[in-house]
Amino acid sequence: MDRTCRIIVKAVSWQLMGLVTMTIINYSHIGSIWGSISLAATASVSGFIFFLIHEKIWNTVRWGRKRAIPVKDLEVPIGAAQKFLQ
Repeated sequence: MDRTCRIIVKAVSWQLMGLVTMTIINYSHIGSIWGSISLAATASVSGFIFFLIHEKIWNTVRWGRKRAIPVKDLEVPIGAAQKFLQ
């Protein structure tokens, strides 16, 4: 599992790569560097916002999720429980 710092650095590097890519593509179409940067930044921010909305909606859908097992119903080997209680 990645540490939080690594996840943040990966997310930032991914966003920067997307901004550079979108700026280059936009520039080839509109011919203005500032217009290209503006369009890429707008797409990045709107994509982030719509992704959050998308996640919130999917969090209300139960399909495809595993049911949580209550802790009281878990079977724990006696040796492990004794070790934990010491």
